[in-house]
Amino acid sequence: MPYNIKPDGKNKGWSNIKVQRLLASEIHLGYISYGKTRSKRGQVELVPEEERIKVMGTHEKLKTPEEHEAIMERLLNKRMLNPNWRKSIFPLSGLLYCEKCGSRMRFRVGENKKQGQHWSALCYHQYKDGSKCEQRGKVMDADFFNVLYDRIIHVDPNILREIEMHGSRYNDT
Repeated sequence: MPYNIKPDGKNKGWSNIKVQRLLASEIHLGYISYGKTRSKRGQVELVPEEERIKVMGTHEKLKTPEEHEAIMERLLNKRMLNPNWRKSIFPLSGLLYCEKCGSRMRFRVGENKKQGQHWSALCYHQYKDGSKCEQRGKVMDADFFNVLYDRIIHVDPNILREIEMHGSRYNDT
């Protein structure tokens, strides 16, 4: 039974993901699958669909192939995404790092009377001793974006020469 019982004994009820997995499962079509994952050097990896063993079981079928297709189509159309992913995606995510501690910066949309809606780059890094990075954050205003644009358009010729000389080392650049 997919009841979500925590180690402390508290019953948390059915979770969204458990229901989604039950609905998507081919077991209810009557199939049994073997070899969905394999361990390679201590890492678990998914096996491609065509390499798995899938046979008809002897257990009772709970849905028809047509019902399964309708369920899968509905699940794909109504993907369960984190609501924050739908709000706004910042194009510089993963590209800006804190000058003080080197951690990846996070972004937040803010609003105030003076600036209206604006983006802020923030550092939330916490050191092992529990202290937080001193960098509080920076509002990303028009000046910031103008400097960024100039930096992208006018790439330092020395950097370009370095890339040409050692091209294979700079593929991701």
